[in-house]
Amino acid sequence: MGKSVLVTGYSKVPAKTSAADIYSVMGICMEIDVESGYILEADCTLVTELSKNYVIGLLKGENINDIAALEEKFRKGYQGSAKKALVTGMKICHDRYLKALQNRKALEEETI
Repeated sequence: MGKSVLVTGYSKVPAKTSAADIYSVMGICMEIDVESGYILEADCTLVTELSKNYVIGLLKGENINDIAALEEKFRKGYQGSAKKALVTGMKICHDRYLKALQNRKALEEETI
């Protein structure tokens, strides 16, 4: 198995935002190192490149296992109208990461 896992999280975009004009949901995608929990790469469906790059900068290099610290970074740093949708998507990514770890462990046990 690879040393990373790709997880996604989607949540509803607030009405009357530029993102809502283009997307009905906000998506966050993360590549996470399965051994350490560090976010290797990230992307999201924000409209402007600056917003996308800012969110990627908040996520990349951080540890998904410290979800409270990540949430705090978003609450303090990101002041856009999609903040709640981004935090929700990030939490969904965290849940999917934990499920992916469980699935990997089960697969490894089957091969033993």
